[in-house]
Amino acid sequence: MDKAVRQGDSAIALRLAFYGGLVVCVLDGLGRRPSIAAMAVGACVLVTAVVLRVWSQLALGQAWSTRLRVEPQQPLITAGPYRLVRHPAYLALIIFYLGAVIAFRSISGLMVFALGLAPAICHRTALEETALASHFGEQYLRYAAATKRILPLLF
Repeated sequence: MDKAVRQGDSAIALRLAFYGGLVVCVLDGLGRRPSIAAMAVGACVLVTAVVLRVWSQLALGQAWSTRLRVEPQQPLITAGPYRLVRHPAYLALIIFYLGAVIAFRSISGLMVFALGLAPAICHRTALEETALASHFGEQYLRYAAATKRILPLLF
């Protein structure tokens, strides 16, 4: 399979799972009485995710992109949130999504996460890991060995 096609497919799958899952969360939440506590906790989780996402983008600077690419002169970024995990923007995506699941108390949204979004993120990060290892070689392999992929201390 062509590498460009796989990259495009991974981006499409990720977007479909994320935005489709958010729609599922909202629709699921419409069928029940709102919980102020769940909405408040969910909103706090969402804000945390946005802060992490912005911090990730700022740390990458001009290297940030929604496309899977590594520029020839691009340095390996290991500062900011990248000292904690290799893919903090995807962690932010997960946190944001789970904030919506909490806010709307959506069991269906949780199922979409488990069956759609989590596998899409795993596939996309694997593609990125391959590209980064190919470009940075031993430097990236040492960084990867010392830093978890998405969840600090776990994965």
